[in-house]
Amino acid sequence: MAYLRYSRTCEWYIFERDDSRLVVCHQDFRDSDTSYDRSEVASFLAHDSFESIPGYRPDQKEVLRGAFLAWLQDPVD
Repeated sequence: MAYLRYSRTCEWYIFERDDSRLVVCHQDFRDSDTSYDRSEVASFLAHDSFESIPGYRPDQKEVLRGAFLAWLQDPVD
């Protein structure tokens, strides 16, 4: 399932892989293959810190926060 997709207004593609990890791709770092497990995403939110995510800019915090919260709230298969 995708939580964000690239578009004219969105620089992120965020989706869940088959192994239940969240892939977080910024349009400028498509080859980075960055993924996180639930505890890592929860830590980003708990510490309000997204700086270690490739491509992150402070003006994108709320977009990422929304996608991360939606993913954590989805039931685990």
